[in-house]
This record gives sequence, C-alpha cells and structure tokens, in this order.
Amino acid sequence: TAGRQSLWASRGSYLPSISAGARINTVYSELRKQNPLDPSSAAIPFLDQVRLNNSQTLSMSLSVPIFNGLGVRTAVQRAKINMIGAELALTQERQTLRNTVYRAWADAQAAEKTLEANQKNAEALRLSYSYIQTRFEVQAANAFEMNDATTKLFNAETELAIAKFDALFKHLVLEFYQGQRIIK
Repeated sequence: TAGRQSLWASRGSYLPSISAGARINTVYSELRKQNPLDPSSAAIPFLDQVRLNNSQTLSMSLSVPIFNGLGVRTAVQRAKINMIGAELALTQERQTLRNTVYRAWADAQAAEKTLEANQKNAEALRLSYSYIQTRFEVQAANAFEMNDATTKLFNAETELAIAKFDALFKHLVLEFYQGQRIIK
C-alpha cells in the first residue's frame, strides 16, 4: 500500500546517500581579443573561444545522516502514524460497506414482508368490495358504503403497487452490492 511505501521511503533516510554529477561549461565574449594589449586587434573567433574556454567538472558527494536534528526519526514516526491511519480508514470503509450491505438486505426483507401484507390486504378488500357491490346491487347497502369500499380498495391497490416497486428497488440495490449486473 501507499502507507507502507511511504514508511519504507522514510526509513531510507537513515541510510547514507551518494550523489554524483558532471558539468561542462564554456564562455564567449566579443571583447576577448587575440592580443589583449592591442585594443584594435581582432576578436577571437567563436569556435576558438568555445574550445579554449571549455571547463569540465566531475563531482561526487557522500552524505551520512548522523546529526540531522532527529528529522529522519520524526519523518519515520510520522510515516508510521500515517500508515496506521490509512489502515484504520480502510477498515472503517470496509465496515461501513458491510453495514450498508446488511442494511440493504434488511430493507429488502422488510419490503418483501410489506408486499406480502399489502397483497393480503388488497385481496381482503377486493373480497369485501365484491360483497358490498353485491349488497349494493340488491339495495342492501347504500351509496356511502359502496363509495367507502371503493376508496378503501383503491387505496389498497395503490399501496400494493408502491410496495411492489419498493420491493423491486430494494432487491436491485441488494443485487448491486452483490456485484450482479442490474441492467439486462
């Protein structure tokens, strides 16, 4: 993980470091004359100056971290703390995902129970409606009772439709968390 790599990089600061470098340099000036004592003499040509003014440098350095104000130790401790924090954040995200999946499962189960209850309620109200309708046709029930039965049946059918879509949605959410393909 990134936290472990950061820790390894911080620990690497305890080790000596070697660096090497090379440099090539040259200078050109129109004021550089072939005869410096004679101001009217011609300037040295460009390519000749580049060749004559050429300088080369090689360098090498060794850095041993002995007295660095405990900076390396602090950096290593900070990297350890960051790594532990990253691991804790990962654990927390896993737990949050687990809780979300459990909640989705519980919601799907509850939606199934609600759907079953609404189906039974709608069936009972359909039966009640048919009895009231039969009674209304033989004038044993008044218009108020018929209207009341119709309203109750309409509300039950509406709640049943809502429960069907809710159960479908909750199952799709659960399938999503299970990694199943939702759109077919």
